[in-house]
Amino acid sequence: MLRTLAFFDLFDHPLTLYELYAWLGRTEWRAWSAFRVALEELERMGRVRIENGMVMLADHPELAETRRMRSASIAQKMKRATRAARLLRWAPFVEMVAVCNRLSVGHPHEDSDIDVFIVIRDGRLWCGRLLVTALLHLAGLRRHGDKIANRVCLSFYLTPRAAALDAIKRDDDPYLRYWIAHLLPLFARAAMLRDFWQANQWAHRAFHQTPQPQPLLGGRAPALTILFAWLLGGWIGDALERVSRALQVRHMGMSAARHDSAVVISDTMLKFHENDRREWYATQWATRTNGLGI
Repeated sequence: MLRTLAFFDLFDHPLTLYELYAWLGRTEWRAWSAFRVALEELERMGRVRIENGMVMLADHPELAETRRMRSASIAQKMKRATRAARLLRWAPFVEMVAVCNRLSVGHPHEDSDIDVFIVIRDGRLWCGRLLVTALLHLAGLRRHGDKIANRVCLSFYLTPRAAALDAIKRDDDPYLRYWIAHLLPLFARAAMLRDFWQANQWAHRAFHQTPQPQPLLGGRAPALTILFAWLLGGWIGDALERVSRALQVRHMGMSAARHDSAVVISDTMLKFHENDRREWYATQWATRTNGLGI
């Protein structure tokens, strides 16, 4: 229980009773009644604080108010993320769009961007990325230059073939496990969400409960989108994919076959997280739990 609270403490994020119960590690699992008894004992010992339905480590009692104050920013960012997803439902080859990182958990900074995770049909990654970028740029929603706050950050794409993210997992990678479990799907075509969920059971098994969320929007593609996808499904689409790939690789100015878990550039995954802090989070979590004597 303290380990779970210590992880979210890294983000100044308290948990509700249900959230804490759901995110308990498998080794910490217990029945609800036993969970409440153990939590009350920790509160009596002065190790945790419960305020307004929020649970946090006792040395950070201000976090309940911090979370409350973030609610307006979260609502604003989710409204823009949903607007972006409605647009991307019209983009051929886009199979799923999900909010990720700070916003999906509920601890964004007011001036931060909106991170999304996008799945694109196999064989159309580069063409799909080009269409996504163009749509959101024209709509004034894409992050670029100094336009950051409440803009959509397009830094992580993959195809269904690369859905199993243990391929980029580090030896000790708690952040990636929580990242996967906290994805908030905005829309998903057909069985894409289920397939992604199944491909990443290795992450979900780390927690007591990780119920599969339902997309906020319907996943059925508009008829015009289906028509365009069909028209670009053959040799014309293959040619457009090759041209899109060549243009984007040239623009990136880097190898088209880079893979170091922070930055991945391939025909099945595009991941641009040069400031990948997963190792830092793992180290800080270990330091925090050691300080708590657990």
